[in-house]
Amino acid sequence: MPLIFPHDMLGPYEGWSAWKRFEHEVVMRQQYLCYAGRGWEARWAEKPAWLHVLAAPEELIRRAPPHVLLSTEFDMMRWQHDEYAARLHRCGVLADYVLLPGAAHTDATPFNAKFVKIYKQAFDLYG
Repeated sequence: MPLIFPHDMLGPYEGWSAWKRFEHEVVMRQQYLCYAGRGWEARWAEKPAWLHVLAAPEELIRRAPPHVLLSTEFDMMRWQHDEYAARLHRCGVLADYVLLPGAAHTDATPFNAKFVKIYKQAFDLYG
C-alpha cells in the first residue's frame, strides 16, 4: 500500500522503540519523498489517491474490486494495513485480511514458505 507521510500521519508512536521511530521518521519518510517526487509538498496537500490510499474518498474505495490484504504480525507498517483494512471493510470491499503470525515485514517474500502458502490459499479462495 502507498505510504502516507510526511509529518501529520507518521504513526501511533506510544511505546515505540527509538529504532522503530527512526524507521518511520527517517527511512519511511525518505521512501515517501522518493515516490512522491520533487513536488512532494504539493502532492501531500492534494493527497492523490494513487499515493495516499488512506486519504482516498470512500466513494472511490466503494468502486474498487474486492481486496484481500496479506500482512505480517510485526510489520513496521502494520498500523497502516489495519487502517486500510478497516476502510475497505466500511466500504464493503474487503474480502479478507490475513496476518502471518510471528512474522515481520521482511518475511513477506516469495522465499518464505509460510507466506507463499498463505498467498496460495488466498489465491485459491479469491482468484
